Amino acid sequence: MFGPNGEIMSDPGFYSGERGDAINDNYRKQGYVNQVEYIDSRMIPILQYILSKSKVPPIILLMGDNGLSGNNLNANLMAFYLPNGRGKLYPTISPVNAFRVIFDSYFDGNYPLLPDQTYISDIKTEEVNNAYPDCAP
Repeated sequence: MFGPNGEIMSDPGFYSGERGDAINDNYRKQGYVNQVEYIDSRMIPILQYILSKSKVPPIILLMGDNGLSGNNLNANLMAFYLPNGRGKLYPTISPVNAFRVIFDSYFDGNYPLLPDQTYISDIKTEEVNNAYPDCAP
């Protein structure tokens, strides 16, 4: 767990929970915010460097693995920098189709789109459930 300046958080509340995670919702939320602040401060210079040093316009995809919690779990970050604009991207694209669209658009791929669905596994019961069944196209 990083603090907003990249420091390792020494307060055990951030990592002493059941699975090495936060011990309660307040720590979890603050830890998430801290890490977002830190990565935000690091990403702009990194992206500026990549863009300034690239001889060929790069394809950049920043993708988070999940959102904060509950109904926001599926609201993970997906930010695209594509040399030819939006191309075949669409507003409801999910991570499962992001690379398929990029490979088809830029590398002559032929990957059919999959349903834009999100599944969440419960570590305790080992069940896998469609997290948002009503949102599937």
